[in-house]
Amino acid sequence: MREFVYRGSDDCRLHAAVLGGGPALILLHGGRPDHQSLLPLAHRLADTYTVVLPDVRGYGRSVCVGPARHTWSQYVDDVGALMDHLGLRRAALKGNRGPRRDDHVARGHGISATPARRRCDQRRRH
Repeated sequence: MREFVYRGSDDCRLHAAVLGGGPALILLHGGRPDHQSLLPLAHRLADTYTVVLPDVRGYGRSVCVGPARHTWSQYVDDVGALMDHLGLRRAALKGNRGPRRDDHVARGHGISATPARRRCDQRRRH
């Protein structure tokens, strides 16, 4: 597993890890402490995929102060910055809900659904 630092669009210092080989799969933790909560799953998938595990801003080693910097829009931009940093044009994206289920997640606006939808919308416009 290789750990690295990349910059969000607002220059926030963000951390991630990557392991495995094959098509890119970004796993986003939601409501958990950091990417390490997804390591057991990542190790199982690493024979088939290049698994990318970011620490979502505000969690783990991705410390970003200021509540105004913790928005759904910024999380989306962070996924885009991660993909750009790794030179990825395409990636599968999967997230978990964390310990609680709320209406936002139930309607498909969760930690992975929001970035995926926006990236698809951006691609259609270009």
